[in-house]
Amino acid sequence: MSDSEALQGLWRIISSTAQGRPVHESATHYLIAGNSMKEIVPNLVDEGKLRLTFVVDESVFPKRLTETLDYNGPDGPPDPNPIILHYLYQLDGETLTLCSGAFGSFPDNISDDYSIKTLVRDHGPVPEQKQPSGTPPLVDDLIGTLRWDDNLNWYRGQVRVGDVTFEIKLNPDEGIDASSALMRVKQIVEDFERYQQLAADYAIDGLLELKNDTWLDEGEEEVSSEFFKAKMTLQAITVEADGEVTFWHHDGGLFFGHSIQVCIDANDKCTNTDIPG
Repeated sequence: MSDSEALQGLWRIISSTAQGRPVHESATHYLIAGNSMKEIVPNLVDEGKLRLTFVVDESVFPKRLTETLDYNGPDGPPDPNPIILHYLYQLDGETLTLCSGAFGSFPDNISDDYSIKTLVRDHGPVPEQKQPSGTPPLVDDLIGTLRWDDNLNWYRGQVRVGDVTFEIKLNPDEGIDASSALMRVKQIVEDFERYQQLAADYAIDGLLELKNDTWLDEGEEEVSSEFFKAKMTLQAITVEADGEVTFWHHDGGLFFGHSIQVCIDANDKCTNTDIPG
């Protein structure tokens, strides 16, 4: 029997470590059918957005498993830029060990110098996952349609203002009541250019010096405020029930992929800017 055949079925995660230290795993099981693999996370709704496939190479030692994550979903077209993960694996009867290292390459060996996940075959039923709540979407003439995300417990959707498209995330107050957050986001969309300028100016005031002091690449000249602003691209706005708003921007490489975050309170006062991620 080949390893591809022996891997079929349900596997339960019993431990996960990174450099020898225990790490938390949201998934409890893997279900393998053919060349498809499904992570089972009981406390999350399976939204069907991920197509996860794998291939094994038994001709090398240690043996290799390559995993492809395609977020176009099981029925969508192939993603031209899928996420590729590389593992070494050891299959010992009903125990499976997966070892991963730096992104984009296989580890040198299976050891605690890397991340290790240990699974055992599970002969029981496949665990049930959280079921969709059926919460209806919010539909607004100005904002459009915002759908409820059962895993994040907020409403989300795409909004286009002029030539700018970004994601809106509404965090409701006490359950699913998003009326106050919806009023706030409508206020922002109706006066979008002012808010966009407010966020950009505050980010420049708070982060331009940081960029020029500690985030310049080798040989890179100091950047101007105009250059800094041109690199910022709005990706999302999160709105809290208390009126606090966070603008999230792609950094255009200013901070090597970190988001540029600007927080604005209910009184339109900027309170914080940061580069998380």
